[in-house]
Amino acid sequence: SEDGFLKPETVAAFSQEMFKSNVDFTYMNLKGVRHSYTNPQADEFSKKFNIPALQYNKKADEQAWSAMLKFFQRIFN
Repeated sequence: SEDGFLKPETVAAFSQEMFKSNVDFTYMNLKGVRHSYTNPQADEFSKKFNIPALQYNKKADEQAWSAMLKFFQRIFN
């Protein structure tokens, strides 16, 4: 991902902790996707507050939503 707020070493440490704790989780690394990609107002906020790391991405938003629904179906059914 192109998330300027989230460092790869933070993701690695978090993932390691989840595995160590035997937590059922999924991490999606979406290529070229910036922070706030599920927020349709992200582009507006990016311009308004001069934060280029923010960007809405419709395709990634839909992909993440679909993955979340599948995850919920798996754990709640």
